[in-house]
Order: sequence, then structure tokens, then C-alpha cells
Amino acid sequence: MFKKMTGFFGAIVLVASLGAGNALGAPAFDIFGPLPEATFGGSGIPNDNVAITNITTGVEGFETFITLGVSATRRHSNPALTNDGAGTFFAGGGSNFGGMGQSSFLGALWNFDFFVKVVGHAPASDFDFKLLYDFDPLTGTADADLGIWDLNSFISAVNPAQTSQNLLFGFLANSLIPEITAPAGSFDPNAGGEYSFALLASQRGDPLGRSAIDVNVSAVPVPAALPLFGTGLFVMGFVGWRRRKAAAKVAA
Repeated sequence: MFKKMTGFFGAIVLVASLGAGNALGAPAFDIFGPLPEATFGGSGIPNDNVAITNITTGVEGFETFITLGVSATRRHSNPALTNDGAGTFFAGGGSNFGGMGQSSFLGALWNFDFFVKVVGHAPASDFDFKLLYDFDPLTGTADADLGIWDLNSFISAVNPAQTSQNLLFGFLANSLIPEITAPAGSFDPNAGGEYSFALLASQRGDPLGRSAIDVNVSAVPVPAALPLFGTGLFVMGFVGWRRRKAAAKVAA
């Protein structure tokens, strides 16, 4: 009974924090630390700084246990991310093909990673899992402006379900894909700001829990010589125009 009441009050809190007009809010987790069983679908991807939420649902003797994990890591050989130990990661802005040409796909220097595992009495298909993601570098982006990745078909096919992805990958901006509800606009890997991610679990419309992180990205600085170069081109063009005009008057 205590477990059921805990889930009930957790659902109330979740509904309050994820209302239609509200922002996603601060990072959320039970534990921030290692998740040894997570590979995030690859090899060598760090799993030592993960926002982990553990959910128990069902009556005694018929429980189901759900693990949600969200993290952010460098992409291939790009610089490693740092974090504050409380769910906020720090990454550099920019894009490349994996740091040393390790990928044929252009991506930001960092990836977001998630992990979902369901064990126990109820099958994974009894639950709904969604990942909310952010294209807007401003803080406090409203829920309605976040992208939604419906993970149900993913975890129905494989359990645990896990992967490492990049906001610059085109499928996240394509609402023609049935599982994707893309956010407005597009992701600029050079823009500094805060990007939020949340992994949500629910059952028959009742929220069960979430894991959430923020990624603070430093903007790519404009080279100091670039504005001067642009000013120089303008001056040269203006001088050339004056000379052509003067020559035309003489010819007339």
C-alpha cells in the first residue's frame, strides 16, 4: 500500500511540473552517478554520470521495476563534457564529423544519451515512454515548444532500450516520422545556451516518474578579424563605386 501511495503523490507532483504552459524545469533524478549496465547503444560511451530514476509500480508480489537514465557525453573524440554533479552538463559549441572524421554525419560536439529498462510483472508494452528534447537555447523553454520522441515501439522491440543521439541529426526535426513531434525552428550547434532533456514514464495516462538533465553550451565566438574583414569589404566596395561614378562623369 505504501508503494502505491508513493506513486500516487509522485504522479501529482509530475502533473504539476509538466503542465501544458510550464517549462520543463530543473534536472530531476533519484541518483546522479554510474549506471554500469548502460552502453547507450555503443562502445566506450561514458556511463559514470547519469541522471537515474528508479520506479516501482504495482501491488506487493506483482511489482514492476523501471529504470530511467539520461546523460550527455562527447561525440567520438571531441572534448569531454563536464558536469556539476547535479544534472547539469557543460559542452562546447560547434559541429564536425566526429572530431577526427569518425562519422559520415555532421553533428554537434556532444550527444544526449538515454536508457530505459523494464523488469517484473508487467511487460514494457503496458507503459508509455517519451523523451522530451530542446532546440531552443533560451532557458525555461515551455513544454509545448519541446520536441517529443515516442519511445514505445523502440522499447517494445528491445529491452533495455538505449541509444546515443545528436540534436543535429535530421530525424529529430522531421515530424513526418510517426514517433517524432519536432519542435519549432532548428538546432544551431554554434548557439550558446541551455538545452533540456527529460525521459518520462507513464501508465494509462498516469505519470510514474522522470529523469531530466540540462546541457549548457558555450557559444562559438566570432573571430575578431571577421567584423573588420567585413568592414574592409564594404569600404573597398564603396570606394570602387565612387571611382566608377567619377569616371562616368568625366566620360560624359
